[in-house]
Amino acid sequence: MELTRGCPAAMLEAISGPVFYPVVFVYLDWPNAPVRAHSGVGVLTWGGEEWQGVGKWGTLSVPAEVGGSMVATEATVTLVAGADKFDDFVDAAIRNREGEIHIGCVADRPGTVGGAVLLADPVAIFFGTMDAMSMTIEPTEAGVQSSMSITLATGPGARSAATVYHSEQDQARAYPGDTAGRMTALAMSRAQVLTWPES
Repeated sequence: MELTRGCPAAMLEAISGPVFYPVVFVYLDWPNAPVRAHSGVGVLTWGGEEWQGVGKWGTLSVPAEVGGSMVATEATVTLVAGADKFDDFVDAAIRNREGEIHIGCVADRPGTVGGAVLLADPVAIFFGTMDAMSMTIEPTEAGVQSSMSITLATGPGARSAATVYHSEQDQARAYPGDTAGRMTALAMSRAQVLTWPES
């Protein structure tokens, strides 16, 4: 087995055996109420925080690791619940807020005593920022089912880049008497003019 990141010995021993019990941790820096959830059931304690289990009501999509790649990637976290459960979350301004995904192992099947015991500290598998939120409502035999999906992205945030425009007038206003800006006036336009060489 080839690993591209460090893995605690106890966790490596567990995943090398015939049966192991993985658990995924998701942290979302939600405004005013950070979300800490895990893929098991009940509450797990890790890093001095309590993580709430979502069990079969949560899904996760994480991109495959590509060594040396600089391409931005995305992960998606989805939670299924009644539509009213999302009322306090749908209007939150989440873009560019942090999100993390870690994976660990528990000692036994979720829902048992050992299922609440982590074998080692979980390993980070994705760091990024929240980029988009979508909500889906669909009919089922039992009524209506709603789900909320959060897309996490790596790379620069959506508003982390900007363009600066500085004119001769800006320079003169900030530094009266400075004439350096005259040389830059229409510089771009002049540079783009096609000039034929003399024959």
